[in-house]
Amino acid sequence: MDHTPFGPSQEVEAAENVRRTVYSRVSRSRLSPLLKHYDFPDPMQSSGGRDLTTTSLQQLFVLNSQFLQDAAAAIAKSVRDVPTESRRMRELYRRLLSRDPSAAELDLALSFLAKGTLEQYAQVLLSTNEEILWP
Repeated sequence: MDHTPFGPSQEVEAAENVRRTVYSRVSRSRLSPLLKHYDFPDPMQSSGGRDLTTTSLQQLFVLNSQFLQDAAAAIAKSVRDVPTESRRMRELYRRLLSRDPSAAELDLALSFLAKGTLEQYAQVLLSTNEEILWP
């Protein structure tokens, strides 16, 4: 993630966009499907708050979205050089969820890696409510 304040806006789903949503371009006539799925307020109206919902459509989007697959591949690549699988998983949790995994989560992650890939597990973490609804 780029933490530099200000600067030009980018499309929220652009592959090169590594900034917070607040810096993304919002079109009133063509709202991004990503924003629509996650209760982004109607840009044509004032909104004092934002509803938080979890729907099956959101999870289908997460599972099939090229945007999230690319994000998972990028974060997996960024931790690939961490020396051991255990430390790699801890770093993945820190980067995505800002915390260390519990012992049970670490065991589950390591079991997953026996059959799955680091990219797939990164996508799993990106699809958790903890990640999506993080303030």
